[in-house]
Amino acid sequence: MYFLIAICVLLINFQNIIYLVNLDGNETLSKLIGSNLMEQSRLSAPFHNFEMFLKSPFFGNSIEVVFDNIDFVADTSTSSFALSVFGIFGVQYTLFWIYGLTKKSEILIADSIPVKFMILLVFLIILNKEPHLGILFSWCIMFYLV
Repeated sequence: MYFLIAICVLLINFQNIIYLVNLDGNETLSKLIGSNLMEQSRLSAPFHNFEMFLKSPFFGNSIEVVFDNIDFVADTSTSSFALSVFGIFGVQYTLFWIYGLTKKSEILIADSIPVKFMILLVFLIILNKEPHLGILFSWCIMFYLV
């Protein structure tokens, strides 16, 4: 129990610890500082993709237009990238994954709702960690599940 409390305190104060130990000059650890964290492409990519989605929400922008408007942002969020390219129809990619995972009873064998929610959340985090729209294998798995 004390270990869990200590971990929570460390996680809450990790930026202060980095400054206290004078590791803010370290190239790797400086990326974890709040001001630098907001500049990372993993955090700015969904916002950029959502801005592109708002330019043409119904039919989307072409993939060429989306790639031409990427300045410093990498395509790391599959769900928001699908929204920016396909418009409102891009939400189907994420919904198909959710539907396919809930349809297959072998994947969600847990009886409790929080465990099923956590499994879906883990799948969505994995799906949005790297771009999956260009990976044929992920499309095959998705259509198999659906």
